[in-house]
Amino acid sequence: MSDYSRQDDFSAKTGQTILGGDVDAEFDALLIAVNSKTDEAREGAADGIATLGAGGLVPVGISGLPTSAGGQIPEASETTLGAVELATTAEVTTGTDLVRVITAAELKTHLDTVMAAADGTGLSEASRVLSLDLNELGTETTIAAGDFLAMVDITDSGSQKITFANLESALNIASLTGYVADQHIAHSGVTITAGAGMTGGGAINASRTLNVVANGTSANNPVIINADDIDFDMSSLTTMNGNALAATDRFLVWDASASAPKAIQLQNAGLVVNDVVSASNKTFVDTDVNQVWTYNHASDALWDIDTGVGETGDWIIIVQKAAGSVDWSGSTATINQENSHTFTRAADAVVTLLCIATDVWVAYGGTAST
Repeated sequence: MSDYSRQDDFSAKTGQTILGGDVDAEFDALLIAVNSKTDEAREGAADGIATLGAGGLVPVGISGLPTSAGGQIPEASETTLGAVELATTAEVTTGTDLVRVITAAELKTHLDTVMAAADGTGLSEASRVLSLDLNELGTETTIAAGDFLAMVDITDSGSQKITFANLESALNIASLTGYVADQHIAHSGVTITAGAGMTGGGAINASRTLNVVANGTSANNPVIINADDIDFDMSSLTTMNGNALAATDRFLVWDASASAPKAIQLQNAGLVVNDVVSASNKTFVDTDVNQVWTYNHASDALWDIDTGVGETGDWIIIVQKAAGSVDWSGSTATINQENSHTFTRAADAVVTLLCIATDVWVAYGGTAST
């Protein structure tokens, strides 16, 4: 270095032992020179020595530095070491800067903001762990074939999405929980057959109507089928004379005690006979007409027919079986009789009371005045 002065003689010291103290002065001089001097002739060279400027930057013109940067350290890149600038909070949020770097503090602030914004949209965060809360999501009332559903693909153990159409096509209804085979039967294979006296029927893959064939169209068919009920039309039947009745011919009757319809043969369709053995008075009512009443007691009894009982053509037969007679003189209905008799005459006497008009009766047979 040309501007350094010689401080000591560094000539060979043959045969002598050099002690540390002998060269201390020379090393001190070199140290001072390096710390205070520059080699102006070597400034800018690859192996030159230069001090930093007042701003702490390498001076302009140093070999290897871009002149456009004023001789400063170059900007860092993905492949080059260099100087960098810290990003602001706004630049971190924007996220488009390719040069500025993020500090740990700025990164935390940005993540806290993002996590807080996720709350209320189905996502929540605790200790940097995101959780999905389906209750916070909006409610969808319809689904289209192209809508997506989240899923986990067990083949590659990854989260995937699938369209509703693809999910639907992959489902097998017979494999679903709650599937009942008897509730999923081809309607074309089930048939309703119209039974005897009916028409219609067929496979249940279409609406079917069953009709009753009988509809009062023949002399032996009095049944009339209406839209909402069934009638019985006796006028369609063949008529017959009374003298043509046989003992085994039957009548349709209603058995009140059994609450059911029944048939009775003509030979068994006798009169209802009621046997009264007590000496009690009686007033006839509608349900007592068209019947035989026997009185079997030694004392007389009052049996009256009042107004409002029976209809024209109704009858009552009274049979006196013992010494006591029946007296109908207290009746409020009009009862006409031969010789104004109002009593049954004697034991085994029979009196018929016949209604010939509203509240008008006639008595005939074994009558007496007292």
